[in-house]
Amino acid sequence: MYFNGTKCQLLLLSCFMSASLLAKDVKTLNAQGLQKPLTFIENKGQVLDGNNHSRKDIQFRLATNGLSLFLGKSSLHYQFRNIKHTDKSADINSYQMNVTLLGADPNAKMVASDQQEYYENYFLDQTATDGVTAHAYNKVTYCNVYPNIDWVLYVKGNNVEYDFVVRPGGNVNDIKIKYDGATTLAMTANGGILATTPMGDVTEKHPVAFETATGKSVASKFSVHDNVVSFETGNYNGSLTIDPFLNWSTYIGGGNEDRVTALKCGPGGETYACGYTASTDLPVSGGPYQSSNNGSHDAFLARYNSGGALAFTTYFGGTGNDEALAMAVSNAATRVYLTGRTTSTTSIASGGAYHTALSGSGTSDMFLVRFNNTGTARSFGTYIGGTGDETGYAVACDASGNVYVGGVTTSSTASTIVAGTPYQ
Repeated sequence: MYFNGTKCQLLLLSCFMSASLLAKDVKTLNAQGLQKPLTFIENKGQVLDGNNHSRKDIQFRLATNGLSLFLGKSSLHYQFRNIKHTDKSADINSYQMNVTLLGADPNAKMVASDQQEYYENYFLDQTATDGVTAHAYNKVTYCNVYPNIDWVLYVKGNNVEYDFVVRPGGNVNDIKIKYDGATTLAMTANGGILATTPMGDVTEKHPVAFETATGKSVASKFSVHDNVVSFETGNYNGSLTIDPFLNWSTYIGGGNEDRVTALKCGPGGETYACGYTASTDLPVSGGPYQSSNNGSHDAFLARYNSGGALAFTTYFGGTGNDEALAMAVSNAATRVYLTGRTTSTTSIASGGAYHTALSGSGTSDMFLVRFNNTGTARSFGTYIGGTGDETGYAVACDASGNVYVGGVTTSSTASTIVAGTPYQ
C-alpha cells in the first residue's frame, strides 16, 4: 500500500475529529526537511466524533496528505479530505469509505508491535488532565479475527500492507471484505480490484499467496460480488499467507490552488511531477532549491521514489506568476528541465543566461530552467521572449546534453525569438 496522487491539505473532521500537540514540533520537522512518519498512532482518547465524544471503536490512526486511515473493530475507515482556503473562510470537503471484515470477531485480541521512537502528546477535555501520550507502531495484528485466521497490518518502507495468515483449521472462505461508500467496486484487467470514491481511489493488486513456512507460491485470486471481496486459493500445506498489495491515489498539496501539469518517470522507477501552486505550505523537503512561494503562483518540482514516498519538493519563481507546463528528465536522471511561462522579473534567470531579464512590461515570457535530480540546485535558468507574450509547452533533451523547447509567441521582434538560419 502506498500513497500517491495530486492534492489536498489535511484536516480531520466530521465523524473523526482530533487536536494534538506533537512530541516533536511540526514546524521543526518541516524546517529540517522531515515529515511526520507513516506509522500507526494509537488512540488514547484523542480521536473524537462530531459531538466531541471519544471514538472507543477506533484503535489506531494512520495519516498522509489528503487521507486518514482509521483502524479498529475489524474495520478500516478511509477518510479523504480536500480543503480550500479563501480570504475569509475555508471550504472543506470530505468523503468516507468503510471496509469491514464481515462475520469477523470485533473483539479479536489486538497486538501492536515494532514500536517507533515517534510519539504524540494530547491535552484535551476527553483525556487525562495531565495529557496522554499516544505511541506509534509499525505493525498491528488482530489474532483470530476469524477462527484460526490472523489479520496483520504493517508499514513496510514507505508502504502500508496487510496480510491474512490462515493457520491449520482456518478456512479461506471465511474472509469476506465489504466496501461501504465505494461508488463502484470492480475487478481490474490484471486481476486486482478498484474501489472508486468521489475523492480518491483504493486499488488492490492481484493477491499473492504462499505457504507461510516454505514460501511456496499458491494460486490465488479475488472474487467480487455485491461490494464484497473474497479470496479463492489453490491447495496448500500448513499455514497460508495471503498478501494483496494495496495502494491508493488521493490528493496532495497545500491550502490553496495546486495544479500538476506534467509527469515523467526516471530509470529507477522514480516519478517527477511539475506544475504551479498558489499554496504557501507545500510539503517542501530534501533541502529544496527554493523553500517558499514568492508570488501569487509559483512553479514547483517534486520527485517520488519507486515506493511512492515524497523525495523532495521545491518551489521555483519570483514575485509574479510562474507556471511550469512541461518537463524533461535526462536518460540517467541526473538533470530535470522545466519550461512554462512567467511574469516575474526576478528569481528566474541565472548569470550568463541567454536572456537575463523579462522582455516586455506587463507580458509573459517563456522560461527554461535545469535542476539537479535532488531539487537542491539550479544549473541555469533563462527567459525566452520578446515584447509580446510567450509560453513554453514542450521540452526535451538528448544524450549529448542538448535541450529543445517549443511553445507559442505573439512577439513580432525577430531578433528576440529567431536565431541561426530559421525555417521561418
